[in-house]
Amino acid sequence: MFKQNTKKANIVIFWGPNSDKLLKDPLAYCALTFCKENGLTAPADFGLTKGKYGKPFFANLPEVHFSISHSGDFWLCAFGENPLGVDIEKWRVADYSAIARRFFHPEECKAVASGSISTFFNIWTAKESYVKYHGKGLSLPLESFSVVNDGILVSSVCGLQLQSFEFVPGYSAHICSSTLGSIKMHSLV
Repeated sequence: MFKQNTKKANIVIFWGPNSDKLLKDPLAYCALTFCKENGLTAPADFGLTKGKYGKPFFANLPEVHFSISHSGDFWLCAFGENPLGVDIEKWRVADYSAIARRFFHPEECKAVASGSISTFFNIWTAKESYVKYHGKGLSLPLESFSVVNDGILVSSVCGLQLQSFEFVPGYSAHICSSTLGSIKMHSLV
């Protein structure tokens, strides 16, 4: 059970370079830190396992939820007391309209056609965070839901909250959960 402390962030995001030299086991380090900050007793073995569609979870610490993303030079992991999904994407040159036509809802395709590189990647990370929240991978078709309404990125979809957060220049980042409050960032460097 989590400490009842409203000053604590309910989402903690650990991030660092996408490198094997960072830590021997960055997920375990981040999980231990999250437990310590939230008054939880960490088990000797987290029991890292995967769900039916491959979403990782801690069998021996079911009250802690996490989601992992990596892109370009960075890796991050978000932790919270509710299920969540997180995604980051490094901006890179591509045929955004063609990708949108293949994977996005028609409302999102319109936004991409009239937007910028950041429009495309903000939509992409919002969609990916939603899919990661559900833990069903791409068995949940990306075109089956929209994170855009009247050309504007929404803050909720199908009863879940979506929130972008500041990361590093040239990246888009979103988190999805049933409830989003404060987000605390921890750099691993």
